[in-house]
Order: sequence, then structure tokens, then C-alpha cells
Amino acid sequence: MKKVLRIRGVNLLVEDIRVMADFYQEVLGLQPRHIGGREGFLYWDLRREDFVGLFRRRDWPDFPDGWHHVEFRMEVSTYEEAVRDVKAKWLERRSGPWGVAALRQHLEQARRDFPGLLVDEPLIPLSLYFNAQDPEDRNLELLYFDEVYSRMEIPGLLEVRLAVAPEKLDAVRRYYERLGMERSQNKSQDTLTISFTLPSGQAWTLQPVDQGGGLHSVIIGADEPYLARVSQTLRAHRHRYEETEGSVAFDDLEGYRWEIWEIRRAQG
Repeated sequence: MKKVLRIRGVNLLVEDIRVMADFYQEVLGLQPRHIGGREGFLYWDLRREDFVGLFRRRDWPDFPDGWHHVEFRMEVSTYEEAVRDVKAKWLERRSGPWGVAALRQHLEQARRDFPGLLVDEPLIPLSLYFNAQDPEDRNLELLYFDEVYSRMEIPGLLEVRLAVAPEKLDAVRRYYERLGMERSQNKSQDTLTISFTLPSGQAWTLQPVDQGGGLHSVIIGADEPYLARVSQTLRAHRHRYEETEGSVAFDDLEGYRWEIWEIRRAQG
């Protein structure tokens, strides 16, 4: 089965798209690709992949704890290979609230491969898009591309931590292992925390929390100048934050937890 190569984007539910977009532009230095009344997308670098998506909360009342979806990048050589991977991972058993997208030449085949699911053309060129849900109803977008791109971007998404109810931890772990994630060694004193390391260098972490089901925190990898700029901006806006050597943490206007960690690039 195919591995999850990288976390491509994290999408959040918010009350006001433009207010949050302004906040992320000022504090995180994100660049807007599209800001509308119902959704918005902001990137660290418009030429690359990592982004933050914003969706209007009242349009998605049944989604868990502010979560909209996260995108995962996979790699395949053909549409047929992507379909085999989806079916080998039993993803059809927990398909998401919307469906499948395939290039125009594969649309009719996709309707036969995924009966009962909405099939459409994707907004970006890729072999297959499949929407699934994990055991706590978090929505995931699996994007099967035919080109390689898995390295971590700096600044960009380093780790996403999920808030998982302890009694569901084992089921959620098994789901992400079957999805194509490799468990990393737990170096934390919290023996219940489970992390997966992706080929990009990013991490996907299950954090036991009494009220699970949503997002715990988002961690950004950055260099020292970026870290200093975030601290300076938060201080100028008198926005509460915590700072240690090599890191800054804060809650945004919606209460989402962000942490910025300094990563030193390899020399030479």
C-alpha cells in the first residue's frame, strides 16, 4: 500500500474568513491565494504546497470541534493504481461527506469504481482525490499525484496534533497505520501519545485528550528570522504568547493552538 508522503494543507472552521485571514497574514506572514466570504486559502510560499484553509463555520455545523479537513499527499503512476490503493485501505468504508475527483478522461470509470459517491473533476491536476473520515469523524482529503514532492517546507507545516479521546486512541492509531503512516519512536514522557513520521519530515500525532474529536495544535517549522518576526508581531499587537529559546506558542483569535519551532537548515 502507498505511504502518506506529506501533510499538504490544514483547513479550519472560523467565524469570519477575512478577520482570520488578516490575522494570519500579519502574524504568520501568509500570502493570500483566494479570500472570499465562505472560504479562503493562504500560503507561506505561493509556489509551494503548504497552506492554511479557512471555511465559514456556520456552513459546516456538523464538523468536529472546528475541524474542516487536512490534505495528505500520496504518489502513484496511474489512476488505476490510486483506485487499488483506496480499496486496499478499506477507505470506502468511511468515505467523507463529499466524494471523489478524477481527471476528465477517468470520470466515467470513477463513477463505476465508486458507486454511490459524488464524482467530479478536481480543481488541481492529479490522478485521484478521495475524501475519507477517521474513526472520530475528522475529514481527510487524500490526493494521489503522479509527481514526487514530499520534502518539508520552511517555514511550513511541521506537525499536526489531533485531540483524541483515550478510549478511541487504539482505533484511531490502527486507522492511520492502515492509511499508510509509519509510527515513530515515542521520546515523550507521555507514553500514551502516538506519533507518525512522514517521508517529508513532518509528523502526525495523536494526543489523548478527555474531549477528543478535533484539532489539538498545529506546529510550524521555521528558521530563526521567521521565529523572531512572529514574536515581534505578536508583541506589537499585544497578543498573548509564550516564548522559549527556539519556540513561540500562541492561541489565535479562534482559540486554535499554534507553535513555531526553530529548525536549523543543514550546512553545506
